[in-house]
Amino acid sequence: DINSSRLYRYFDFGDTNIVNIQNSDKINWRVQDAKPDVIFHLAAQPIVAKGESNTLDTFLTNVTGTAMLLQAVEQFAPEAVFINMSTDKVYAPWSMPLSGYTEESPLGSDSPYACSKICAEDVVDMYKQRGLNTVTIRAGNVFGGGDFGYGRLVPDVINSLNTYSVIRFRNAEGSRPYQYVLNVVYALLTIAEARYKRELLKPWYNVGVDKCISNFALAQKLADAYDIELLCQHEDSPYRETHSLALDCTAYNKEFGKLPFSLDYGIEETVQVYKDMKNHGKRYTGKDLFMEVWK
Repeated sequence: DINSSRLYRYFDFGDTNIVNIQNSDKINWRVQDAKPDVIFHLAAQPIVAKGESNTLDTFLTNVTGTAMLLQAVEQFAPEAVFINMSTDKVYAPWSMPLSGYTEESPLGSDSPYACSKICAEDVVDMYKQRGLNTVTIRAGNVFGGGDFGYGRLVPDVINSLNTYSVIRFRNAEGSRPYQYVLNVVYALLTIAEARYKRELLKPWYNVGVDKCISNFALAQKLADAYDIELLCQHEDSPYRETHSLALDCTAYNKEFGKLPFSLDYGIEETVQVYKDMKNHGKRYTGKDLFMEVWK
């Protein structure tokens, strides 16, 4: 990560080095120094709206940054397992099957963010053909406590609930396969362990839940868990957005089993984290953690 996340001010991550994914010299040094067995490549510009407003930096981070990292891996850690975190937004929005996208569904984009992630996957696939041990995870609409990304539904709803302000929905009835962040962590670990021991059945896996939920329904569940009235206003989206999106995760489920955490459990845990950060932040930091992060 770049040193922009205020969360770094509050939590001890142990042996942490802040390295910009666009800095090839520092990436080379870090990979050479660490000699990793497994690399989880999670660094990205992940906000769709930022992709529209800052397209070039999105491509520099998501595409060039991925290429720089893989170049370092090929040179200094060629035996390492490389887990690439991608997104369900790589699938062509005009050709979704009724049962949801499978890993073989055609890729395609109508936004800079989606295009950048497709390009990043191409870079990963190229290095796989050159002999690196890569696998890509395509997961969508991840939520969890401690996310303060502007323009994401859950952080925006949490912010509106805590400030008793109106949240503006741009795609209220659109549905997504929302999933709790620990499901994705679980998938990352199970796939990494399997890839370390053996060849996987597929070079990429959809990771997600069986049922989708509308944006508005998820927001209402968050408000119910907070026990605060949801104040909302509907407006047209300024971006190209798929109304409904679903993933077919049969391949992952058959090989590794279904993901363990339910939507309702994830919502309760997520709300509890935000409450703890707001009400008990001083216990950890001596500061009002919640409001500091929102600045």
